[in-house]
Amino acid sequence: MQRRRTTLRALAAAVLLTAARPALAHAEIETVDPPRDALLDVAPLRIRLVFGEPVETRFSLFKVYPLASASLGPADLVDPDFLRLNGLAAALVPGALSARDDADVRVDRGLIDTADRSADVTVALAPDLPVGAYVVMWRVLAIDGHTTQGHAVFVVRAPAQGEAE
Repeated sequence: MQRRRTTLRALAAAVLLTAARPALAHAEIETVDPPRDALLDVAPLRIRLVFGEPVETRFSLFKVYPLASASLGPADLVDPDFLRLNGLAAALVPGALSARDDADVRVDRGLIDTADRSADVTVALAPDLPVGAYVVMWRVLAIDGHTTQGHAVFVVRAPAQGEAE
């Protein structure tokens, strides 16, 4: 009898945990393209973000900023120290996500797909981004009502000495 109660309790706990799992999920980022810490020879035309569950795009923010050139040296654009660049980005993101009237700083041009809900979000970029380091940032509202935010860095590299541009 005791063994049966223990088995039933374990089964009930497993059912509850399994049923609660979707409620505990949040819209965490699964994929960023170009990938985090990418060193690119050619500037991308768009950024693709894939989340673990759909986000409410109308109530979410997606921005792309250049990292301040005053903080970057020539080596950052040929052989970047992504740990340092991510530190600079982490310091920038909270203020940038809260900023209003920042169109003159941003290099993104809005969402390509304007679906109200999507787990796959594509952000258009300004054409011909110059050589430099950039931070993609997001604050999203998941359909479960939770918000998450994050960032990714990529570098459009300068040709190394001796390389043709």
